[in-house]
Amino acid sequence: MQTTTKSLAQWLEECPNKIEFYRRFIDVKEDINLVIEDEELEVDDDTKAIVLKRYMNQDWSENNEFISYLIREVQEAN
Repeated sequence: MQTTTKSLAQWLEECPNKIEFYRRFIDVKEDINLVIEDEELEVDDDTKAIVLKRYMNQDWSENNEFISYLIREVQEAN
């Protein structure tokens, strides 16, 4: 079985629920580019790729702790 990689535009054309996708989608590449632009950094494509890979491979446990905190905060407010 051969798989093909679709562009974001191609995938969105076939996406059954675009609103749900946009609600959940975080464009990390764009976030990296925005940081580079905001901080006026000079960064080559290799560096961007390494930063993206490291970001995606990070320890997400801090996010889990933050989600837990938000749940408790909302429950205490109710």
